[in-house]
Amino acid sequence: MVTTPGIAGKIYRSRAWKDLARQVVAEEPICWLQLPGCKHRSRTADHIIPIPVRPDLALTRSNCRGACNPCNALRKATPISQLAELRLGRNTALTRPEALARITAAGKTRRAPSPALQIFR
Repeated sequence: MVTTPGIAGKIYRSRAWKDLARQVVAEEPICWLQLPGCKHRSRTADHIIPIPVRPDLALTRSNCRGACNPCNALRKATPISQLAELRLGRNTALTRPEALARITAAGKTRRAPSPALQIFR
């Protein structure tokens, strides 16, 4: 990973970043990360490819997604290829394929709606 020391701080303090972050949150109101502790409502812009990896993409709209504060803080500069592990918790003993299989299986199972919602059927 190639890093440029101090560049992230300069970017985050810039007017261009603040304007871009505001645009991202307005366009993507739901947190894309959905990590443990997620608040679901985007309040920050998260870089898909982190600034330390690609500082040239720091102000590129297509490299940003809406995220809630807890998810953005938990992810930090974790590559998106490792988000499955974060979703299961950092201390998971599962291997990457097992973690991905568990997430895929969880997404396919559908829970029954609560009895209170039965009237809307």
